[in-house]
Amino acid sequence: RSVHLEKGSCYQLSFWMYLVNSSSTVSFEIRDVSSDALLNTYTLPWMGTEDVWTQFSYNFQIPAGCSSSDVKIVLRNGLANNGGNDYYIDDISLTKLGSCSAPLITTCPTGFLPVDTDGDGVLDSTDLDDDNDGILDTTECSSSQRITNASFIDEGSGGNIVSVPNWTLSGGTLYADSTGMQFENNNTTQTLSQNVTNFYPDVNGKKIINVSFISMTGSPILNSDSIQFTIRYNGVDYARIETVRELTSTSATAATITYLNGATGNLVSPIPHDNRVAPAEAIQNLQLSIPYTTPSSGSLSFFFNSSVVATGNTLVNVNDDDILLVSVGINSCSDFDGDTIPNFLDLDSDGDGCSDANEYYASTTADGNDGGVFGVGTPTVDANGRVTGPVAASYAGTYTLSTGTSSVLDATTPIDRTIAAGSNTTFAVTVTTAGSATTNHQWQVSTDNGSTWTNIVNGGVYSTATTATLTITGATVGMNSYKYRDLVSQSNKVCPVISRVANLCIIPAIPTISSVAATCSAAGTSTISNYYVSNTYTFNPATAGISFNGSGLISGMTLGTSYTVTSGNGTCTSAASASFSNAVMLSTPSLPTLTIAQPSCGVSGTLTITNYNAAT
Repeated sequence: RSVHLEKGSCYQLSFWMYLVNSSSTVSFEIRDVSSDALLNTYTLPWMGTEDVWTQFSYNFQIPAGCSSSDVKIVLRNGLANNGGNDYYIDDISLTKLGSCSAPLITTCPTGFLPVDTDGDGVLDSTDLDDDNDGILDTTECSSSQRITNASFIDEGSGGNIVSVPNWTLSGGTLYADSTGMQFENNNTTQTLSQNVTNFYPDVNGKKIINVSFISMTGSPILNSDSIQFTIRYNGVDYARIETVRELTSTSATAATITYLNGATGNLVSPIPHDNRVAPAEAIQNLQLSIPYTTPSSGSLSFFFNSSVVATGNTLVNVNDDDILLVSVGINSCSDFDGDTIPNFLDLDSDGDGCSDANEYYASTTADGNDGGVFGVGTPTVDANGRVTGPVAASYAGTYTLSTGTSSVLDATTPIDRTIAAGSNTTFAVTVTTAGSATTNHQWQVSTDNGSTWTNIVNGGVYSTATTATLTITGATVGMNSYKYRDLVSQSNKVCPVISRVANLCIIPAIPTISSVAATCSAAGTSTISNYYVSNTYTFNPATAGISFNGSGLISGMTLGTSYTVTSGNGTCTSAASASFSNAVMLSTPSLPTLTIAQPSCGVSGTLTITNYNAAT
């Protein structure tokens, strides 16, 4: 099984084995996916019992500094000639571990697995639409030169130069004339480098460095038997051009080229010398393909070394090679939105929230609204990776739609509004940067907390619904918690820019309290006369058990305690009511007891209440 792993991470390979032949041995092998070279192996000594399932495992790691982390995992039977069933294997697994002790460290792999970015079964090297968005890669790529000062023709007028614009030169001078710029063997080591950014794979899934050069003769060697010219990117060597003097000759051999660390190229050894009589005829145009997993930013360097000693050679002055650079080029696909994904692999290459498919086909439904690929669901493709279903892509849209600029909105607008029922208000958006065409507005309202949205049409409480400011006149209680947003679109863009969602809060009315005094038969009562069943009411002081009936009659108050109450509708809260309380029921007075004094001849009769209570 071939897999792509993380460099420097620890992995555990395990399986269950049922032994049939007790002398069986099994080896785990980690191999290069391209060359099949053995990177590491571990042979498991059999420590189990026949006819019993036993689990085995081992940990391994690919060094962090490797150029590739693609490997082939092989389980091999050590009894190749047994001729019978040795064991059964089941539940093979490869697990990334957070950490592990003493893992086996593999040799660095150099091969790379073929890439199929969109997973449609067509490799990127063949796929004409690598992200299945219905747009050809060649249309989306928009390649551009990543090297500043890429041509060295006429860099000088036939003399030594100590610097090269936009490049860093170390180790001595270069000779420059109308043909290019020459590294000379009288300089022991020299490096010419430039930092490169946005270096992405091309539409064939390759990262190409183009180098035009001339392998030259004409200068006597001063300090070595050989020269080496190495092309490096991000500190890794990917190609070396080398000339070694023959041991029995005073002239150098033709240059050889060696590709390193997974790189490939179009030139093969030997590379002929040029005698400078007709230099244009000897220009070598190297197309160096380096692994697609290399970083998108790094230093491109050319390292020249003329101090290499060939084993067994004798140092003599001979006509040896110099290297003359004509031009260097990295034509990389663009990344419009700077998200490190090149346009032809990015489903929204300008990062405006509108898929490339929708913009290219000028339709808000081209991508099926399910992820950015063309159509609804998982696309089917032809042998070249072009979308054929469920609906076939025509590949005949306008790519400029996906690169035009949209309006940029102030992310803080519109702001929330809080008003009383019957009042007026507005919602407004601020366009901080106008788009590249006519700006249009369409306000929308959601009455279900943002689950669905409806375009607002002028009429009723609404007006100016297609301008930057929406006007509401005479808002009703029922509009509380409505959500509002503005769709701001450009005449040259398909998808609108959606503003912030603003909330409308209708402040509840202050609760009006109607109280009934206590009697000898009942305690006092209070009713919220403007009670609204959908609102919540909060009492101060808080008291457990307070409730209401359908008409707002309050139950559960502590008799004799003074309260205030507020009304809330989920987003807004009213001011507090006036203080109120419920008095305890009045006590019933005792039956009066009368004492009668009869009249006499000189005194009138009297009537006395003997249980008189002045407070009653």
